[in-house]
Amino acid sequence: MVCLLVCDVLHLISVAMAMLPIQEVVQVLIQLNTMVTCSGQANSVLISSTRILAQCGTLNVPDHLKVKFIQSIVSMFHHLLSHAHWLVHHHAAEAFRSFAEVTSYVEDLEKCIPTDLCQIIEDFLNKVPFRSSSDGALLTRDATCSRLRTRLCAIKELKQLMSAQRDEEKCLQQMESSVQCCTRGVSLLKQGLQELQKSQQATPLPNDVISQLTLFHKDLYSFLSMHNINTEPT
Repeated sequence: MVCLLVCDVLHLISVAMAMLPIQEVVQVLIQLNTMVTCSGQANSVLISSTRILAQCGTLNVPDHLKVKFIQSIVSMFHHLLSHAHWLVHHHAAEAFRSFAEVTSYVEDLEKCIPTDLCQIIEDFLNKVPFRSSSDGALLTRDATCSRLRTRLCAIKELKQLMSAQRDEEKCLQQMESSVQCCTRGVSLLKQGLQELQKSQQATPLPNDVISQLTLFHKDLYSFLSMHNINTEPT
């Protein structure tokens, strides 16, 4: 009964986590780490905790909370990935993949994985079917960790490339918006000149309007000269 209530609470936290203040989320993770790493914890509770871990990759953690956040994440993943029960291990691996694909803490991913499980986690990330040792010689531990480290670096490079692409698209959108604003400004200027011409035909322009036009003419001439635009009439 208690396990069911705990699982329900963990499910509610995973659903509402995106709406909670980051300080409270980090405190939840610290307490969750204590509960997860406690010996004899029910498998259902451990599986429910992986749902929370899977969503931690997108969290924007302030600098003063990063150490506690990373320590809790690393500790829980390390414990859950090395769990003896296959179902807990599988859910932990799924959560780790979800976390690794989006997190900005790529340099800490290797710490989450027990050294003797590097090959298994690497195969899982690469979606390689399970193989036993009788299927062929496995890689040495150092070689396996090296390949896993290479894959994690590739994930980091892909994230950087995607971020650069988003920045480029943002710049293009800003340039397009600037061009639209300039086009609209020129159109309004033409309309204003047409209205002034109509008004001048009816009555002379007031002195304050003439003063404003003189100042505007100087600003416009400076702008055109700065951009090497020919100011001679055609």
